[in-house]
Amino acid sequence: MLASCIKGEWKMSDSLTVCQVVPTLSPDHGGPAAVAIQLAAAQATMGHEVHMFCHERPQDREKTDAFLATIPHIDLVQFHRVPLTNLPEALFARQLRRELAPLAEVADVIHLHCLWDPSAVAVAKEARRHRCPYVIAPHGVLDPYCMRQKRLKKRIMLKLVHRRMLNRAAAIHLLNADERKLVAEHGLRAPAFVFPNGVHLDEIDPLPEQGLFRAKHPELGDRPYFLYLARLHSIKGLDLLVDAFAEFLRNGGECDLVIAGPDAGVRSAIEQQIARLDVGHRIHLVGPQYGVDKYAALRDAFAFVLTSRHECFSISIAEGMAFSLPVLISDQCHFPEIAEVNAGIIVPLDRTKITQGLHDLAQPDSQATSMGKAGRTLIETEYTWSAICERLIEIYRRLSETTLQR
Repeated sequence: MLASCIKGEWKMSDSLTVCQVVPTLSPDHGGPAAVAIQLAAAQATMGHEVHMFCHERPQDREKTDAFLATIPHIDLVQFHRVPLTNLPEALFARQLRRELAPLAEVADVIHLHCLWDPSAVAVAKEARRHRCPYVIAPHGVLDPYCMRQKRLKKRIMLKLVHRRMLNRAAAIHLLNADERKLVAEHGLRAPAFVFPNGVHLDEIDPLPEQGLFRAKHPELGDRPYFLYLARLHSIKGLDLLVDAFAEFLRNGGECDLVIAGPDAGVRSAIEQQIARLDVGHRIHLVGPQYGVDKYAALRDAFAFVLTSRHECFSISIAEGMAFSLPVLISDQCHFPEIAEVNAGIIVPLDRTKITQGLHDLAQPDSQATSMGKAGRTLIETEYTWSAICERLIEIYRRLSETTLQR
């Protein structure tokens, strides 16, 4: 048993008390929500006391509940879902901070999955007040592409508030090795570690029956399809993919493209682009797919494709590989291991290169099947939440013990 001193009181236990914090758990808000809840569930499964803190708009509750219901062992996580119903709470997160305070007094670590959201500043202050180590996962928002969006505002915020908050963190959680250089470039002094995202294999195994997605979408016929599974956002490079896919069709390509995901601002523009290119009969926008519907779409797909302008670490890519799908991704997805084990094709953000990648995967003599098997093996050995969390818990232990020794 591990002996540890928690705020002056000794306890004999191998388990930790962990607080995971994210601005929202709504699945419409992309990666941080999915990462935070998957981490929380995996850590709770290991026997740790895990609390999840977030804001929640009343209109998001139903879809959030549906999303949470798909996560294995979610009942082991203790939730603190603070209503977000007024501007002062959005700006200062006072109620969220009050909810967190009793846990900050006894927790071993607080893990923040946000940077720019005001709740991050409030939680970091509460953690420092109770001398509780906090870890910040920026989720790629310090990348040059992201920093160019609302550039002046972010530069000012970083200089006045957020650099100091990051430097006072016990550690910065990075999701890929390429992020390391950003720590130095932004003048950050806190120690940094790299842990990627993962998947729960017991969430998808055994794989669902084939044909369920096709049965709901008879317009696909029996043609194989590439699956895009992500938010419909400009950062995802969907416009590049649609252009490349139209060229793929003009060159005789026989696959379809299924675009699945919630609208994050570009659906109308993509629909107009599809109409302009006259490819609506081969591109299918099916909206957000969660739980069994998402797995059915993955099960019936021929390959997974994501040509993002920036990704920190896409859970969707890992899920595609877990379903033994070959993947076609951009080099801005920061997943070089795919090329190293020949689990797919990595291309630059170039329409011609993306088109060629689609053709290469769709060729009858392609390595698509062996790529899919290689991807599944990579996920099984390196990217399951259980394996990732075992290593992350050891980081938490060291951070907690170091803080107590100060």
